Amino acid sequence: MYRLLCIALITLISLSVLAPLATINELERTDAGSDPTSMISRSSEFMLGAVQGGFEYTAIGGKYIIITKYIGSQRDVTIPSEIGGIPVRFIGENAFEYSFLTSVIIPDSVTRIGDYAFYYCSFLKSIDIPEGVTYIGEYAFMGCASLTHITIPEGVTRIGTFAFFACNSLTSVTIPASVTSIGRGAFDYCFKMKTLQFKGNSPDHFMGWSYLDQRTKVYYVDGAYGFDSPSWSGVETIALTRPEAPIGLEEIAGVGEVTLRWNAPPNLGEPMEYEVWYAAGEGDSVWMLFETVDGLTSTITGLDEGTTYRFGVKAVNIAGTSSLSTTYLMSPSASEAPTVSATAGDGQVELSWNVPSGSGSAVMEYVIYLDGAELARTSETTYLVTGLTNGKEYRFQVAARNVAGIGDKSESVSVIPLPAMVPIRGNMVDAAGNGIAGIKVSLEDGTSVMTGEGGGFVIMAGQGSHTLTFSAGDIEYAEENVTVDGMQLDLGPIPVMSIDGDIPDDAALLVASAGIVLTAAIVVTFMLRRGR
Repeated sequence: MYRLLCIALITLISLSVLAPLATINELERTDAGSDPTSMISRSSEFMLGAVQGGFEYTAIGGKYIIITKYIGSQRDVTIPSEIGGIPVRFIGENAFEYSFLTSVIIPDSVTRIGDYAFYYCSFLKSIDIPEGVTYIGEYAFMGCASLTHITIPEGVTRIGTFAFFACNSLTSVTIPASVTSIGRGAFDYCFKMKTLQFKGNSPDHFMGWSYLDQRTKVYYVDGAYGFDSPSWSGVETIALTRPEAPIGLEEIAGVGEVTLRWNAPPNLGEPMEYEVWYAAGEGDSVWMLFETVDGLTSTITGLDEGTTYRFGVKAVNIAGTSSLSTTYLMSPSASEAPTVSATAGDGQVELSWNVPSGSGSAVMEYVIYLDGAELARTSETTYLVTGLTNGKEYRFQVAARNVAGIGDKSESVSVIPLPAMVPIRGNMVDAAGNGIAGIKVSLEDGTSVMTGEGGGFVIMAGQGSHTLTFSAGDIEYAEENVTVDGMQLDLGPIPVMSIDGDIPDDAALLVASAGIVLTAAIVVTFMLRRGR
């Protein structure tokens, strides 16, 4: 009796060990082909249940490793390509099921994704499947509701039953020509799935759909066979040909960049992608791919100002790639110089200018120069310069900048900021106390006439020669030429003028004093006396 119990116990232990070995031997058989000598049968060549970096694994005779369980806490996971120098070849059954992963990177060494490998990883958003994978197991990604994109690489031959069942965020999947078998319901209940694209023939072993969203369209290359079989009944299948080139290419230049826009080719088909190409220089310059986009616009950045570029766009679908669209040659020229005017103020100058014609391309900004050095930049056509010294001469220039760079500077405009005219009343004295008022002094500065009224006031005068006119009422009495040169004011001899008309007899106008308190500002004080 004791002997029988021992035999039974040994049998149970043997079965518990050999059961996983049977699965492993099956994987080995799949990997090794038909060569029976390559199969591993001795239990001493297996290392079961080892742990490395959050991964439980099984090493098969020092040849390869199977990831059997993920026990780590990371949500963004990179599976190692080798452990202890042994390549990771397989992701085992149920290895990551119910994990809280958000992203997974599978190494190039992996060739097989086992059944239920990522079963109901509901938070998984992205996964990179390498080119070497040939098998995606049954239920492998079932219930991965957050998965928005999956790339099935060339080389995959089998997609298991319900492999992507209820992946509710997938919108499009491309099936490579290498796939020969798709299990039943592989993409069922993917409610957002708009397109399935087949690069080759309909798989030889295709079990059809239990529930594929009726809005899902299936595209295949024109000439491929098998898409008229009963397995595809109830599904809209569309044959695609190689697209024509996009049309209507145009550009909108910016600072170091250009935005391209185009229209879809006439034989659209869908889904369609577009390759955006550019070349620096003309002639035999090398074309370079900038990006691939889904829409009808692209912004190319990092361009050098003043360099000639060519741009082109190709349309791409599963049937092939179009020829290059008509290229746009951007060979911009610099903007012409604007015409600048300046208005002086109290410690400031307001500059204004026109948008130059012949700009080569749109003006992006204007560069303002003060005495030959860059002062500021603006996108407007006016600019207020403040903090200047009254009476000092300043020279300003403006240049326009476009994608070709900074254009020619404008002609220099010179201007002297001046204080505003402030009338100062008082100092009007009548020797007899009769309170006469109304004496005026006018200054012609070459462009306008400025008038002060009262007994003492400040009037504006720029550097140069000017004429002062003294008058009372409507009667003009005398003119006096003055010269303003820096801080010096030469008024000549102080004039004394007879007053006639409305002014009482024997009265005289005396310019009692004249001087300068600020550069280019004349202060004149008048005294009225009677001469009876």
